[in-house]
Amino acid sequence: MKPIIFIAFLGLVFSCEKDKTPLPCKGVSMTGERELFVGKWRWYSTVVEEWFDVGDPIYHDYTPQNQGFEYYFTLEANGTYRGFRNDTLIHDFILNRVDFENFNGTINSVMDLRINCTNDPLELVHFNFDLSNDSILVRQYPLSFSDDANHLETKMNFFVKE
Repeated sequence: MKPIIFIAFLGLVFSCEKDKTPLPCKGVSMTGERELFVGKWRWYSTVVEEWFDVGDPIYHDYTPQNQGFEYYFTLEANGTYRGFRNDTLIHDFILNRVDFENFNGTINSVMDLRINCTNDPLELVHFNFDLSNDSILVRQYPLSFSDDANHLETKMNFFVKE
């Protein structure tokens, strides 16, 4: 009789463990110095490297004009990222953790963020070339690919703030 009661108790304990719902993913606060990343950013170009077995690589500029589509993203103060291709929502996630950030004036500010409570990275590098032109470089996301068959790989996405 005792083994049956013990097994029933274990079943109750483990069924309660399964009922626990993970806490929702909360976004990072994009206030203070981080506020310079908040807003709407339009894709301007992407640098794509073409490499060869011998010799130096060649770099190509992919743009909305030569690729046939527009892309922009919005970043909200609560860490919500939304990406749009030709005004259709295709990326919607939360930036939830900052692993590295460095704000050293208006020339180069960096945030290394994580997406949707995972370890997927999104590194934002802000460059302000002059006082009237806000621009941002995004290394891995959102326009990234590696095409080994054709020896092509994206290196940097360039966005301008609207």
